[in-house]
Amino acid sequence: MNILDYTFDKYCNGECDILDAHCHIKQAQNFKLICFGLLPSGFPIDKDFENEDIKVGLGFHPWACANAEDIELDIFKQFLDEAKFVGEIGLDFGDKYIEHKDKQIEVFTKICEMLKNSKGKTISIHAVKSATEVMDIIEKSRIAKDNTIIMHWFSGSSDELKRAIDSGYYFSVGPKMLATNKGHEYIRQIPEDRMFMETDLPWDGQEFSAEDHYNLLNDFAMQLREIKSY
Repeated sequence: MNILDYTFDKYCNGECDILDAHCHIKQAQNFKLICFGLLPSGFPIDKDFENEDIKVGLGFHPWACANAEDIELDIFKQFLDEAKFVGEIGLDFGDKYIEHKDKQIEVFTKICEMLKNSKGKTISIHAVKSATEVMDIIEKSRIAKDNTIIMHWFSGSSDELKRAIDSGYYFSVGPKMLATNKGHEYIRQIPEDRMFMETDLPWDGQEFSAEDHYNLLNDFAMQLREIKSY
């Protein structure tokens, strides 16, 4: 799967199937998805679920950094060459995770150093209250040169959004972004050829079948068409 074949403009023009570009579920029916990982040690298990419609990512989520074993970075390095999709990685300086800020920066920086010689990978980035720090590390490591950077559920400032767009990054946007005026406006500003749909499923306290998942994507696609005047 080449992620660039699934941008929102291509979907609207009938050039590709519907894709969930960021979730944490490994079941699909009449659509394609990328299931991004939380810890490197989960990657070899997740790989068993891969098929034509389901792809999995090698991840080290910032939420998992504080309590992760040191060996997780070694596992990340071990599987990096075979992973076409990398994520979820990044930083989260929200109230719940800010106390582990230094550890998050350490892990994310090391991962970006590992990625600096990679080519052709799709990298899904988590950046909560940390977009500037995330982009600084990405730029320093130059991983965007030969890889596709996707900002997942972008929630930074308008200046940070402009910087990300100007840097050539892509964005995955989901239904929950429509719950705020800011999210709605950001979707308007992101170019259609740099946008992917996502759900970030599963959601706390809710169960989704593969059919529910497809319907959520399809309904969201119709909302995006209206917002983007397609």
